[in-house]
Amino acid sequence: MSRLRLGLALAGFVLAFIGVVLQDARLVWAAIAVLAGSLIMRVILRRRADREADTSL
Repeated sequence: MSRLRLGLALAGFVLAFIGVVLQDARLVWAAIAVLAGSLIMRVILRRRADREADTSL
């Protein structure tokens, strides 16, 4: 799942770069959505890891 999160982040940055270069607001908004998805995945994975650490004590 970490590779998927990293892939989403990289895709978001590439979309943001292309959107800025081409001055296309739709690409920039798509980049924001993809980066938000990556952030949500990070939060979910961190909470899951914290729960597993708490139960292993």
